Amino acid sequence: MVSVKPLPVATPLLDDESISSWLLRVSLNQGCDLSTILFYHWSKYNLRHHDFDKGFNHINKQIHQDMAVLAQTDTKFFDNRSLIQFNEDIGLEYRPNISLTWVLPIPKFHSKTMVGHQYCAQCMQEDKSAYLRLKWRFSWIVYCEQHLISLQSSCSSYGLPYQPHLIKANHRFINRCPHCREKLSAEAVNQLLCTDAYEFQLKAEQVLSANQAIVFGHSITSGDWFELTLFFINLIRKSTLEKELIYKNLVETLGICGIDGLRLSKTRTGLKFDYLSYEERVMLIAYTNQMLKIKFDDWLLACKKNNLTQNSFRLGKRPIIPKAFYLSTMSFLQL
Repeated sequence: MVSVKPLPVATPLLDDESISSWLLRVSLNQGCDLSTILFYHWSKYNLRHHDFDKGFNHINKQIHQDMAVLAQTDTKFFDNRSLIQFNEDIGLEYRPNISLTWVLPIPKFHSKTMVGHQYCAQCMQEDKSAYLRLKWRFSWIVYCEQHLISLQSSCSSYGLPYQPHLIKANHRFINRCPHCREKLSAEAVNQLLCTDAYEFQLKAEQVLSANQAIVFGHSITSGDWFELTLFFINLIRKSTLEKELIYKNLVETLGICGIDGLRLSKTRTGLKFDYLSYEERVMLIAYTNQMLKIKFDDWLLACKKNNLTQNSFRLGKRPIIPKAFYLSTMSFLQL
């Protein structure tokens, strides 16, 4: 049963727009703060403390139905914008107290932590047409495919994080920094596009869209591919640690080094990939892209040269070798 009525000023959900972006534009178009819209329509759910881009089906499916009425569209369009749905599409089970994999964190409502939302400065130039793409929440997305420039997450005027949930009604548009109220603009230092990082980004989107990929001559699902690439990312991170010399030797044997002048180095923290800085994520997906290009026979030769077995690749606290890697190598690398 629908519990809302269309708003005075209609705000359609755009093709690739995130739910949080749409909610914010709805509130600004009505001349009120985001908290007002949330309280007026869904006060009993206390949605302010929720990551809107996760979607709301795990809270109550009625919320998506309500939003569809407000946006004058079909409920399925909100269902398809859910980050929880994305994780399920690649075979990951949603757990309420565990952060989503391959998704960048954002601060909670009214939080002023130094976490900013990714955006393309050129995409956000036009006031009335500015909105946030859902893909900008993915941790493998580092460039704008339309403008071929680096995404950024802070205001270039004051250097403070771009936190759209703090935007107020008097800011009028979503492309304003909530701290200084200036329009978002490109950073003064123009970062060069890393070819390998951009290739990885395009490849990931293609795999997600097709729900399949070819690895070592075998067709695998998108879920297996994302599991494999995260395994490669962790393997590359291991190779930068002084105590993990076997992985450093493996990476060197595979000939992965000096990508676009991007030096492979240890990350500043041991946090999961999604919580790393922009520069560190660019570095890791660039080197992972190179690793994905390694032919099966070259992998075997490198492993044998460094006396590596299947057990050598049991990484992390819960060591599980990705199915795509295990099935391809298990008959050659004895345990």
